[in-house]
Amino acid sequence: MFQGSICALITPFQDGKVDEQGFKSFVEWQIEEGTDAVVPCGTTGESPTLDHDEHKRVTEACIEVAKGRVPVIAGTGSNSTAEAIDLTRHLHQLEWSSRGGRLAGHRPYAVLGHGGRVAFLCDRAQALIAKEEALSCRHGRLAPKRQDLRERFMALVNEVIVGAGRDWRHPGGAVTLPRRGGGQLVCMVSPMAPENSAALLAPEGRALVYFHAPEYEGAVDERQIAELFDLTPAEARVARAIAEGGDLKTLAAGLSLSVDTLRGQLKSVFRKTGTRRQNELAARILRSPALRAAETLPIKLS
Repeated sequence: MFQGSICALITPFQDGKVDEQGFKSFVEWQIEEGTDAVVPCGTTGESPTLDHDEHKRVTEACIEVAKGRVPVIAGTGSNSTAEAIDLTRHLHQLEWSSRGGRLAGHRPYAVLGHGGRVAFLCDRAQALIAKEEALSCRHGRLAPKRQDLRERFMALVNEVIVGAGRDWRHPGGAVTLPRRGGGQLVCMVSPMAPENSAALLAPEGRALVYFHAPEYEGAVDERQIAELFDLTPAEARVARAIAEGGDLKTLAAGLSLSVDTLRGQLKSVFRKTGTRRQNELAARILRSPALRAAETLPIKLS
C-alpha cells in the first residue's frame, strides 16, 4: 500500500489558534524534501487539542497543498465514536471531491454511490440542479425527474459501479435530458475506483457524473486539440465531439460516415491521449488549453 518516508506532521499553533499558513508551508517543505506521504492529525499532530472544525480544516489544508503529489493519510481517531465517524465521513468526501474535480475539469460534477446516493456535489453542480427542472436531488439522491430517464440513469450508475470489476475498467455512458424551451443537458457517467482497489476487502467505488450544457461550456479548439495530442484532423474532430458531449452515432450521421470508421479513429485518439474511455477523454481535453473560455456577452445600456 504505502512505502518510503511517511511523515507524521505536527500542527503549529500561534496565539492559541492553528497557524494554517505555517502548517501549509511545512507540508510544502516536506513534499519538496522528498517525503513519500504525509499524515495530518495523527498522534504527533496535536489532534486531542483540536476542536472538530479545526481537525477538519487541518486535513483540508493538507490535501490542498499536496494536490495529489503524495498520499495524504489523515487521522480520524477520537475519544468520541460519533466524532470519529463524522471525521471519517468528512475525509471520504474530501477524497471523492478532489479526485472527481481532477477528472471533471471545469464542468459541474457529482460523485454518486448505488441508487444515485450523493457522496459529493460540487458548488457548480448544486447551482445547476437548483435551476434545472429536469434534475432532482432529494433525500440525498440525485436523479432525473422523468421516470423513464430516472430508471435509465439509475441503471447506468449502478451498472458502472458494479460492472466495472476489480480493475475498474468500464466505458461509462451518458443520459440526455431534454430541457424546457429546447436544448439538452447531458449527464456523463464514468467509474471512480476506490483509492486502494487492489485490497482484499476493497472499499466500494463510486460513479462520477458530470454535466454538459452549452451555456456552461467554452469552445473546444479543434486545431489546438490536434497540436496538443498529435491528432489528424479527422481524429481531432472525433475528440472534439466527445468533449462536447456528442456520440459516435450522431456524429457519423452528420458526416455521412460509418460508425465503424469513427470507432477506429476514436481508438487512435485513445492511444495518443493516453485515455481508455470517452468520459476520460472528454475530461482530458476539457482540462487542456484546447478549451477556450466562453466569450462574455457585451453589456447593453438602455
